[in-house]
Amino acid sequence: MVVRSEMQMLEREVHRCRREIDAERQRLDSLMSEKQRLEQARQLGSALQCWQPDVVRNHHEALLAQTATTSEWRSRELDMGIKDHRLSLKVLSRSLQVQSAKLERQRMRLQALLGN
Repeated sequence: MVVRSEMQMLEREVHRCRREIDAERQRLDSLMSEKQRLEQARQLGSALQCWQPDVVRNHHEALLAQTATTSEWRSRELDMGIKDHRLSLKVLSRSLQVQSAKLERQRMRLQALLGN
């Protein structure tokens, strides 16, 4: 009974780790896409500084008007967020590996006790 309850606790922990990893990946993807949009807006801003045909310039201005503030601090904030989420993913992945290994050991222990 003790082995089975430990296995159930470990299975819950493994599922929790997997859910957290999925959530972290979604947040990381969100930050990465926002960073790409910010970089594109920065490039459009610098493209407006050089000579261009009016049609291209108007298109760039329209795209630039749709973007949020393109300040340097937001870019740094996104970079730090991306680093934090990557670190969290590493920690969660390691935790998942440890919990999975413990679960496997408990399964083997249960099989040994049952004589299978």
